[in-house]
Amino acid sequence: MLSRLTGVLLGGSIRGWVVRFLLVVGLVPLLSVVVYLTFWQRGILQDAASDDLATQAQLEASQVERTLSDGATSIQTLSENPILQSPTASRETKLEEMLEAQEFTGAFEDVTLIDTQGQVIESTTYLFSGTWSEKAWYAEALAGRPSVSEAHLVASPRRLVVVFTAPVMTDGQVSAVIAGQMNMEVVWEDLDSITIGDTGFLMAIDRNGNLVSHPDKYLLLTKLTNVVTTEGSETSPVNFTGPDQSLVGQAAAVGVLGWHVIAAQESAETYAIANDIARTVAVVLVIVMVLTAGAILFFSRVVGRAEQALRLTRFSLERTADSVFWISPDGHFVDVNDAACGALGYSREELLSMTVDDIDAGDLLGLRHERWNELKQHGSQVFESSHRTRDGKIFPVEVSSDYLEFNGKEYDCAIVRDITERKQAEEKLRESEARSSAIVETAHDCIITIDHEGRITEFNPAAERTFGYSRTEALGQRMVELIVPPSFREGHSKGFAHHLATGEGAVIGKRIEITAVRADGTEIPVELTVTRISADPPMFTGHLRDITERKTAEETISHLAYYDGLTDLPNRALFIDRVNVALTRARRTGQMAAVMFLDLDRFKLINDTVGHGLGDEVLRSVAHRLTGLVREGDTVARASGDEFTLLLPDIEQPEDVFEVAERIVEAFRRPWLVDGREFHVTGSLGIAMYPDDGDDPESLLRKADTAMYQAKDEGRDTYRLHTEAMNARIAERVDLEAGLRRGLERSEFVVHYQPQVDLQSGAIVGAEALVRWQHPEQGLLLPGGFIPVAEDCGLILPLGEWVLRTVCAQNVAWQQTGDAPMPVAVNLSARQFQERNLLDTVTQVLEESGMDPQYLQLEITEGAAMRDVESTITTLRALRKMGVQIAIDDFGTGYSSLSYLKRFPIDVLKIDRSFVRDLIVDPDDAAIASAIIAMAKSLGLRVIAEGVETEEQLAYLKEHGCDEMQGYLFSKPVPAPEFTKMMSQAERSSPAEVSADSP
Repeated sequence: MLSRLTGVLLGGSIRGWVVRFLLVVGLVPLLSVVVYLTFWQRGILQDAASDDLATQAQLEASQVERTLSDGATSIQTLSENPILQSPTASRETKLEEMLEAQEFTGAFEDVTLIDTQGQVIESTTYLFSGTWSEKAWYAEALAGRPSVSEAHLVASPRRLVVVFTAPVMTDGQVSAVIAGQMNMEVVWEDLDSITIGDTGFLMAIDRNGNLVSHPDKYLLLTKLTNVVTTEGSETSPVNFTGPDQSLVGQAAAVGVLGWHVIAAQESAETYAIANDIARTVAVVLVIVMVLTAGAILFFSRVVGRAEQALRLTRFSLERTADSVFWISPDGHFVDVNDAACGALGYSREELLSMTVDDIDAGDLLGLRHERWNELKQHGSQVFESSHRTRDGKIFPVEVSSDYLEFNGKEYDCAIVRDITERKQAEEKLRESEARSSAIVETAHDCIITIDHEGRITEFNPAAERTFGYSRTEALGQRMVELIVPPSFREGHSKGFAHHLATGEGAVIGKRIEITAVRADGTEIPVELTVTRISADPPMFTGHLRDITERKTAEETISHLAYYDGLTDLPNRALFIDRVNVALTRARRTGQMAAVMFLDLDRFKLINDTVGHGLGDEVLRSVAHRLTGLVREGDTVARASGDEFTLLLPDIEQPEDVFEVAERIVEAFRRPWLVDGREFHVTGSLGIAMYPDDGDDPESLLRKADTAMYQAKDEGRDTYRLHTEAMNARIAERVDLEAGLRRGLERSEFVVHYQPQVDLQSGAIVGAEALVRWQHPEQGLLLPGGFIPVAEDCGLILPLGEWVLRTVCAQNVAWQQTGDAPMPVAVNLSARQFQERNLLDTVTQVLEESGMDPQYLQLEITEGAAMRDVESTITTLRALRKMGVQIAIDDFGTGYSSLSYLKRFPIDVLKIDRSFVRDLIVDPDDAAIASAIIAMAKSLGLRVIAEGVETEEQLAYLKEHGCDEMQGYLFSKPVPAPEFTKMMSQAERSSPAEVSADSP
């Protein structure tokens, strides 16, 4: 047939010439029209593809510019904050403003306030590292101009950041610079997730052509080659070379930084549709030519039109990327194209000798007859299968079969497409969905998803456990009616409706605390974060966490911070706070206020005779009786031990105070009945009045204390109002002060050491240094008899420095003689800790003694730490940086607010002996001790218990995880030679053999 057509076309007969003439006359105009239409349509499609890329680039560039502009505006607004501009505002207040601004904006991972010398004043996260004074954008802000940095990489964690800076002006001068560090993942949030077609993606370059956003994060800041953009236009075409690919795209300018967002795509895909149309038109043209030739052959009565059409069709199919097979009913290949040979690895001759069964690895085997009948019945079918290559590799395919009948014979024309990439993408999608489902199912937090009507569409197992509903019960229910308490439902519904209408919401993307209700009706506090899922209509996912335990712990810690653990009365910190409030009100109203200091007479006798357990019961009874004797609005607090303080605000005349004082003294004369036993305990009461005796809490307390001692001196069981005559007792302190000065000059002071023992091994692991005064007339005096006077007169500073030098020299001497190195603790008084040259003194002593700083432990009391929290933190950080250990002494006495504890860079907590003393017989003391141990462990701190005197106390502390102890159970404080002997004995014995009988 083919030879006949060739003969007609090429032959020299009249018929051949007629055929050629008709072909030229008929096909040339048709070919011209088709070629014109093909290239015209191809150009339109190419322009459309470029327009799509330009639109995508422009949209994302606008979004990026808004984000960057918002960041610059936020930093500028923060720089104008009056608190940051104020030279008197505290660092803590400025930090709160910065944290609030950071949380409100949501775009910055760090906000830093820098002074004009390039030093950080305060930072929300301290993520920025480096020297500010070297940064160009800092210099710009220092010159009074807001600035934004180039994007630059931060190593850990690896991320790209940009820094916005603005000057903070005070009285028209730059007083500081505020800087906001923005993680570029916030800016490129959409760019990294958007794909364009199969090969396209979004990226961004800076003004130097460096990549600042790319799906491959390790290409960031690399130079992108062959990039040409048109300045001054909204978008411009870009032709460039990417990693292992030829790309085309459209660039849109980001005006804030001079960057460009580029929508890029492989050039093959960009023009794929136009190329496909061109190929299709070519195929159509060929088919038209075949049909025309057939018509001509029919006109010239030439047989073989079909063969010519098949030849031309085969010519076109050779140019398709898909495999094409012509298959007979018995499964033999009649013809194949080059793509089929390339896909399977066989030559054309080999395939023409094979059948479908030789290459099929799917489900065609044994079903060929049924499929052939179905193909004849329907004319076409599409299905998936697998093919096997010559080397045995199996790959998935999609088969499109068409039934053809030609020249009395039947054929299956099968077009086969390799779908390996599609299958891999589907498998990744299934794996991703499975991982997401597993995360939701195993999450400890409640995950609840709702639709735009507020109905629950997802309710994970954690939500089932927390709220008491099964997933089946929850799905379809309105969340507001299921877990929101009735009193909050109306507000929740209004807020939800407002967000749907306006897109605005106070909770979207923020972490808030709310109240939720369980299935049994109980209400619980939860922490909630709501995320909006972009959809039409939108959906929302809520992450909820039951914070009942955290709230309980916070309440417990708050109560420990401000209330006495034994009597549940306000402690000193809360009392002073209330005195300050009362004095402020008194200054405004012109009224008086009174502070009373009450000390129980001979209370020590009760502890010595009946024990501390009953003594504590007496103290509780005293607290209860005192509370009932004062007016509503008055405050009764426990100062320490058997001392109580009272505040009487809003006093109009002194007689009102005397009436209360007489009522208290009279009430204390009545016997106390505790545990079936009768006790007689009176009280001595001192009174100080505002404004006559002072205008601050410390002055009033001190003078009330003086008046109380006057009452004791006059026989106890009475009250006295402070008078200047009482100051005569200060003369005694003058004598003591003179003796202290002579003692320092004559070296009358000595240091004793009390061992600190590891509770697990029983080994001596440290010591506490305690100063003693070897008085020439009164003998060995304990610190309580002279330290308060030394603090008042300032002698505590030279005395404390002497103790520090003595201890360091002794510790070095022990190490030089072969004893194992161990830390020795030195107590710092409040006065010492507040001295400006404390750091210089410690540094000098360590250098002169040659002692390693890690073997020096400095102890401060809670009261000293809380006098100036910010200054305390600065000093402690400096000491820690030197390598010195830090311990909080007398912990748990209720003086300070525990909310600051986590901010202090400390190593050790020492449980006050007042809690250790009765922890076996007093559940409250036991609870406090165990709570302190647990809290310290959670903060990574060591715990030392003071005043351990019994084996029962030791066992309890060991059971509850206390690390170390010191007390008379093991040893009292001893001079250095005896301590040396004790360490030698410990080295010769196993730790368990070192007992309380050690010297």
